Amino acid sequence: MQSSKREAVLQVNQAMQNRWYGDKRDLVKWGVILHLAREYKVDRILQVAYLRETTWPQIEIDGEPLEIPKEVIQHFRRVKNIEGLTSRPRIEVLDCTFSDRKTYMAAALAAVAATSGKTRLFFLDPDTGLEPEKTTKPEHVLESEARDIWGAMRQGDVLVLYQHAKRATGWVETTRRQFASALGVNGGVKLAWGPNVAPDVAFFYCVKNEPRDSGGTGKGENPVYRLPSNILEARRGSEGAPRCRWCQVEATSSRRLEPGTPRECPEGDHVFRGKGWDGFDAHWKAKHEGVGGAPSYKEVWAGLCSGERHHR
Repeated sequence: MQSSKREAVLQVNQAMQNRWYGDKRDLVKWGVILHLAREYKVDRILQVAYLRETTWPQIEIDGEPLEIPKEVIQHFRRVKNIEGLTSRPRIEVLDCTFSDRKTYMAAALAAVAATSGKTRLFFLDPDTGLEPEKTTKPEHVLESEARDIWGAMRQGDVLVLYQHAKRATGWVETTRRQFASALGVNGGVKLAWGPNVAPDVAFFYCVKNEPRDSGGTGKGENPVYRLPSNILEARRGSEGAPRCRWCQVEATSSRRLEPGTPRECPEGDHVFRGKGWDGFDAHWKAKHEGVGGAPSYKEVWAGLCSGERHHR
């Protein structure tokens, strides 16, 4: 084969590999999220992933049933891998397992309260989207859940909802109206999607700009929104005594820092090899302080000292 033809074949094969590496919906999903983050100068993104337990069927090689290697699943299906997509804005994933709605929403609301940054983006990313008129399943976000998160957000924050296509015609506009009604914003919801890439998914987003956007019925009244008790608890650190960073991590993810084990950075997987927290100050100041709205070393250390379980 001539050199030019060989190079052309290699280029075509590479293009095919790139096209099918990962889901095209993910290209639209995170393309939309990053464009919105840049447009609204977002410091921190929190993906509320509605993650459920998955048991993968076995593969078969020469008639022998075998488990899919863990490293393969970790590479292609570990939801927290997306946190490495960009350092600014910083991406965090609520990766606790969704099994009970009440428990999960308590964790989600605590995560919203604990998310730092001047401007934040909260991404509701269920398997299917907003609840339908009839049967609600685990793959749906309830209108009340979207409304509670909206009520916990600050002015200038952005809320984004993932929605898979419905069978009914006109599903984009009906879902937009349903989402706006749930938030009580009367037409403030906008559409983002990739009709030429993955036309079966859409993303609805809204910026919390005005006092009337604090949650309500969407009928013009401006009710006083009272935050759930778990949000108030999570916010007490900024209003009074400093809040332990590791307590926040354990409340919103599956990570744990057990007494007597080597100390780990709450923002990543760095393990300190010295005695206790030796080296934490230099590490935090070099890697995290001021990045994506992260607090100063002084604030974080004061929080760790307030939580005896993690400070010892």
